Amino acid sequence: MLHASRSCLRALVLTATAMVALPVTSLPGGREACAQYGGAAGFAEVMAPYYLRRDLRIFEDGLALDAAQASVIETLFFNYEQAQSTARDEMMQAIEGLRDRLASLEREEQVRIIFEPFIAMARKWDEGRERFLQDVRVVLNEEQNRQWPEFLKRLRREKELPKGELSGESVDLILILKQLGISPAVERQLRPAIAAYADALDEALARRERQARDSRIALMSSMRDADHSTSLRIYREQLDLRTRVRNVNDDFIEVFALALPEELSEKYRTMALEQAYSKVFRPSAGYRVLEAATRLELEEERAARVAELFASFLAEYNSINGRYLEVLRRWEPREAAFRAEQAALPRETHRAPMADDARAVFTEREEMTRRYINMLQDMLTREEFLDLPGASRYYRSLENTPRAFGTDPAGADEAAKRKEKDRMNTPASRLGSSPPVPRPSTPR
Repeated sequence: MLHASRSCLRALVLTATAMVALPVTSLPGGREACAQYGGAAGFAEVMAPYYLRRDLRIFEDGLALDAAQASVIETLFFNYEQAQSTARDEMMQAIEGLRDRLASLEREEQVRIIFEPFIAMARKWDEGRERFLQDVRVVLNEEQNRQWPEFLKRLRREKELPKGELSGESVDLILILKQLGISPAVERQLRPAIAAYADALDEALARRERQARDSRIALMSSMRDADHSTSLRIYREQLDLRTRVRNVNDDFIEVFALALPEELSEKYRTMALEQAYSKVFRPSAGYRVLEAATRLELEEERAARVAELFASFLAEYNSINGRYLEVLRRWEPREAAFRAEQAALPRETHRAPMADDARAVFTEREEMTRRYINMLQDMLTREEFLDLPGASRYYRSLENTPRAFGTDPAGADEAAKRKEKDRMNTPASRLGSSPPVPRPSTPR
């Protein structure tokens, strides 16, 4: 939403309000309301065409267009983009034409009038988008028109899925299946699940997109009129529909993992959750240090101790990640709703920020990781520890702690910097040939 919010401010403030030196705080609800609701209202979105010529590939593949059809539809893309560009220019001209009128009005009336060109632009944007699809269907043959409903599912997934704001909302589980490299036999086995996912995801995306389109004018109008209760209601509706899209993805991660052969099931679950919830499941810097230590070439006794340490760490790490996931899923929608509520209130009545429950679990995980890295340092020499990729960032935390290997840590910072800079040149003989350590497992 940050990009859309900045675009809202840029469009509303740097263009229209600059003509009359209207301060940001004079906008309805001030800077906070514009930042919070601007993305939901689609100010940035209507400034550019919804369909771009690069989307022609989706039409060619999804509808099996012949060369003549592709050429005609490419022309339709060009005409559509030109029409959208013209509408945007007309909007800017309309704003410019308001200069003399605005100068004689009160601030509140100025704001109301400035919003009108944006509302008119939003209407043209929606109409142009629908007209383009109608023009495309004229070019199609009978068989392609029968395929149109299924094609729209793919088109909607391509265009709408990336607009997610919650963790897990934008992940494409079908794409991850392709990344997994499943065989044709496995793909046939998964077809019922893939079809069910496509239907469920399309229903959720269609509802989210339809609500955003249908409420765009109402949200712009409520911002114009400083009708914060209406703005907040619309935003909450959008947030609920975003959560439903995320929930579809969460549910089908498990559906696909259970439907895959056993040797691919956990790999798929890990890939999907790492992409959906990278904050939680992407291996942390400390995790990578501890994992790398299990591949050092050590004498048998110390190698066993390091392996035992990592196994103990992994059990705690995975347990915390399971809680981290559940907390994050609850906290993100609540925090977004809280920010929207705050934006609707005068600054002097703002409440203290919400307690960041997700951050608290993240901090717990970091502290636990440092505790294990401290124990790892006691098992290794300074040279061995600093040879580990990324380990230098953790060395300073123990510079005043007695070292088990009996060395004075003086000069450790400089040594750490040298080791980190040269680690790519570390001789291969320093690394063992033990099998890779499993990545963090994920809760089912």
